[in-house]
Amino acid sequence: MSYNFQKQIDFLLEYACPSIKYLVYRDMLDTPVDEPFMVALQNEILAQSNTQKHIGGLLNLGVEASHPAIQKAVPALLTLEIASAHKNWFRGGAALDAEGRGGDNAIVANILAMTKSPEDIPVFAEQLSLAFEHLSAVLQYDSIDDFSIKGKNERYYKPKAKFPGANHIGILAATQGWRTEENMKTAKVAVKHAYEIMKDTVLAFLIVAWLALSPSIATSIAR
Repeated sequence: MSYNFQKQIDFLLEYACPSIKYLVYRDMLDTPVDEPFMVALQNEILAQSNTQKHIGGLLNLGVEASHPAIQKAVPALLTLEIASAHKNWFRGGAALDAEGRGGDNAIVANILAMTKSPEDIPVFAEQLSLAFEHLSAVLQYDSIDDFSIKGKNERYYKPKAKFPGANHIGILAATQGWRTEENMKTAKVAVKHAYEIMKDTVLAFLIVAWLALSPSIATSIAR
């Protein structure tokens, strides 16, 4: 299986919004963030009227973790009294956490991963371990029906089933501590298997997105 993103990259760099252009240059083309045109893109992102004024939104738009607003927000995120007064989670997030899925705590961990926070922060370490659990669980499935049930309009996870979601992929893509030789072998096989299971569904983009963010894994699979 081979992945060639060049046509997609060229299209995005020509037609995408400043945030996507910035992320493509930074995360896929390894462009230094201090290049003048990158600084200009960053300023353009911050000046957008639709820039989301919360830490997850800013990071997803391409605002650098070194920005003062981000640096101020990270400690607040880990202080329950402050974090509980601001919405960094979603409806049902607590229930997903209780089932060991990617809920509110996974969102917190994903933000910590994007800001390159220490990986031994308890909620971060817990969710990093859980993210790898969900990825490696892929290897026990032969089809999408093994871990999900088709409803009228949507698919739903079976009780206790594990499969990597967007936050799991984000956490793993942005961290290094889990990448032992054995874990990397497992990850490479699991990502390839996940794509084979999901390639005919709209969720296949999650797998491709992770390959784009993890060149070492993508290169190995493409061989």
